Amino acid sequence: MQVDKVSSLDNLKGKLDSTCIPLKIYVQDLEQSFEFIYLIHTASGAPTIAFSLVIEKELNFKIFEGDAIIQPSVVRHITIMPQIQPCSEVLNILFYLRSRSECGQRIGSPSDTVTSQIRCIESILDEEDNNISACLSFLCSQMRLSLKPPKARRCQPSLISLALHWENISPALYKQLLRSERWVVMPSFNSLLAKNLLIGELDWKDSKLPGLTKETFFALSKTVTSLIALSRYLVETRRLSYVLLGKISGNFFLSVRQFLEAEKKIRVESLVKYSGLDLVDVQSTFRTDATNEEETKESVRILLAALPAEPVSSTDFKEQEGIIFYVAGFISRCLLKVKKCEDCSELVIQSKGSPSIQFENVFDNCLSDFKLASKDFTDQVNRGGLMTPSDLIH
Repeated sequence: MQVDKVSSLDNLKGKLDSTCIPLKIYVQDLEQSFEFIYLIHTASGAPTIAFSLVIEKELNFKIFEGDAIIQPSVVRHITIMPQIQPCSEVLNILFYLRSRSECGQRIGSPSDTVTSQIRCIESILDEEDNNISACLSFLCSQMRLSLKPPKARRCQPSLISLALHWENISPALYKQLLRSERWVVMPSFNSLLAKNLLIGELDWKDSKLPGLTKETFFALSKTVTSLIALSRYLVETRRLSYVLLGKISGNFFLSVRQFLEAEKKIRVESLVKYSGLDLVDVQSTFRTDATNEEETKESVRILLAALPAEPVSSTDFKEQEGIIFYVAGFISRCLLKVKKCEDCSELVIQSKGSPSIQFENVFDNCLSDFKLASKDFTDQVNRGGLMTPSDLIH
C-alpha cells in the first residue's frame, strides 16, 4: 500500500500505468493538472465529452459531466477524501464513471445539470440586449429558487417588488397564481403580508426618533393601566377564572368598512414604496380601457332605450313603501361604489343629492300616498349623503 500512495502531482504521473487506463479515455498532461477525458459520439456523429476527471496540483480532484461540475459524493464509496491518496483510486474512479456512462445513467443529479445551465446563461448576460438580458436573469433566478426547498428560498428584491405589485393590485389573483400555477416561483402570501405590515416599522426607523412619541407613550400607558384595572375587576369582582386580554378591543364598534379602507391604504403605500411607482402610475394601473368604456356606455344606452316610460305602478302603498324606497337608495349607492361609470349612474340613480319629494296636483291618490310614505320615512332616517334611486332600482 505504501508503494501505491502518491504525495504530489508529479509523483502521480510517474506511478500511473497508462496501459491500465480504460478505453476511450484520453489523458491530457498539463503543468498544473492531470486530465482524463471520456469522449462519446452523438446520434449526429459529433464527438462529445461525456465526463472528465481533473486532478489539480494539490491532488484535489473535480468531476465534470459535460460542462456541469459533479459533487465528489458520487464516488464516496471509492474515496471519502477530497484528495487523491493511492494511485489506484484514479483508476477506480475512471472505471466507475465509464460504466455509468455506458449504461446510460447520469453521473450527477438533475440539480447539477440545472446549476451548470445557470452558469452558462449567466456567462452571456453581458453580451445580450437589455430586454433579453433581463428575461434571462429572471429565468436564472427562477431556476435557482426551484432547486431549493420552499422554506430555504430567498427571493431577490426585484422579484419581491414585482410580487408586491401583483398582490396589491389583486390579492385573489395572486393567491390563485400561487395555488394553481407551478411554472413560476413567487414569494408566499404570508411573507408578502409580513412585508406590508412592516411599512409602519420602516417609517418609524427612518424617522430617526429616539423612541416613542409623547402621544404614543401616553396612549400606551393609559391602555396598560386600564387593562390591569379591568382584569382585577373581572377576576376579583366577577369571579372569572381567567381573562383573555387579546379579546378586549379598544374600539368595540369597529365596522368592516374601516378594515377594508385600512387595507386599501396599506396596499397603496406598498405599491408606491416597493414597486417604485408614483401615484400617477398607480392610478393608471386601475384605469379602465377606453374600448371597454365605450362598450359599457353603448350597453347603458341600449338599456335606457328599452326602459318603459310608464310611471310607478299604482298599487296599494303602505308604510313599508318608505322602507323600500330607502333600501333602493342604499342599493343605488352601493352599485355606484363598485362601478365608477358616469353613464351607468343614469340607470341606478335620479340624482346624487338627497331625495326631495315635492307634492303636486296629481289625480292618483295612490301616488300621493306613496310620496307621503317615502318622505316621512326618509326624513326620519336621513343623516345626509342619501341618493335618489331610479325607478328601475326601485
